[in-house]
Amino acid sequence: MYDESVLDSGRVTTRKSRRSVLGVEIRCVLSTLALLVRNQLALPRDKVGRVVEFADGSRSEIYRETAMRRRRYDGLVLIAVRFRLRLIGSSRLAHWLFRIESLLNTVLFAAHRGFQTKLWLTDRDTGYYRGIYEWEGHAAAVDYTETLRVVLQPWVQEGSFGYQVIEGQSREDYLDGVDM
Repeated sequence: MYDESVLDSGRVTTRKSRRSVLGVEIRCVLSTLALLVRNQLALPRDKVGRVVEFADGSRSEIYRETAMRRRRYDGLVLIAVRFRLRLIGSSRLAHWLFRIESLLNTVLFAAHRGFQTKLWLTDRDTGYYRGIYEWEGHAAAVDYTETLRVVLQPWVQEGSFGYQVIEGQSREDYLDGVDM
């Protein structure tokens, strides 16, 4: 189950300040723009439309994938994130606009140390969004999840944000038998 203050193995994360995250994110935006100019990011479409069923019975549809063109495949950890947006409620139009706008959010994660892939998912019944990332290095994954928590905090419903860092399971195995 998700817990916004505890990660795998019960270890509590170090909380980051908004100020420290602002500097990290400015560097990430600039570095991601360089990745885009050098054509190092891809938007594969082969998983788009796939519906994933989660252990809690909810289902989410993959609506986008972002990936490094030269990615690693060995020794990756997974990050599973979920949240519900605060302001858009159940408006289908607002959710549709968010899914389009969310592409712009790529600059906030793609150049973080360790990023390899992200699947973007939506559950149209519950309004939850999910991200399933492949990340190089456990420490870098934990660091990113804490940055993400701070970035999303003003935009998500209280108590809806949660994440897990998962080691030893491939993304495909995770998607085929989600345990969260």
